[in-house]
Amino acid sequence: MGWTDKLQSTLGASVQEKIQANWPMIKQQFQDKLGNDLRNHLADPEKAVAASKMVYSVLPMPVRLIVKEEVFVQFCLQHKDELL
Repeated sequence: MGWTDKLQSTLGASVQEKIQANWPMIKQQFQDKLGNDLRNHLADPEKAVAASKMVYSVLPMPVRLIVKEEVFVQFCLQHKDELL
């Protein structure tokens, strides 16, 4: 494993840790922004992406500096059952 591979794996772990550390706040943002309509939004792929992008925009700046929007959206889509 070269230094670039180590950097990529460390960065990947750092991003996952940052999302996990903020997961309760992320879940709360989904609840606050979508309320009763959360289940419908997460059931529709296009709406789920839009909702994830909306929540990403209100994340604290330090989180957004480490976690890129497309990574955040993918993470939310993969863990959407945990958001309900």
